[in-house]
Amino acid sequence: RHNFVTWWSHRVGVLLLSFLAFFLVTSVTALIVRLLTSSGVFVMFPIFAALRAVGINGADERVLTYSYPWVGRAQTAIRRQGVHPVNHYIGAHLAKLFLVYTMYESCQVAWSGFLYDKSIPANLPLWIFGNAMVYEYFSMVFVR
Repeated sequence: RHNFVTWWSHRVGVLLLSFLAFFLVTSVTALIVRLLTSSGVFVMFPIFAALRAVGINGADERVLTYSYPWVGRAQTAIRRQGVHPVNHYIGAHLAKLFLVYTMYESCQVAWSGFLYDKSIPANLPLWIFGNAMVYEYFSMVFVR
């Protein structure tokens, strides 16, 4: 038999767990979206290099450096110093993208057992994190 106090404490616990889940999902999603926005452009550099290797003339690296000035300024500074090749800079950003995406997927696996311990559909945590990432991306792009 349940009385009002146990029913109420259970509801408050569910509410607190929901707020915790929302905080964790939106925090990690915000971090992922911000890092993907700044470093996701580096995926285009290997694509442009492959297009140039095939012989397509319009795939010039200057288009990317002018379109994304934070990349162009950093590449110019790296070339001017001459300590490391620019490929190391691009590779580091690609490795960061891989690491961040791995972190994102690891958080899904770790939190799904803790936050969603009831019987759930197989892809529910993926859809929740994916939707939160899309909402954060659109709010970052269109609201700010």
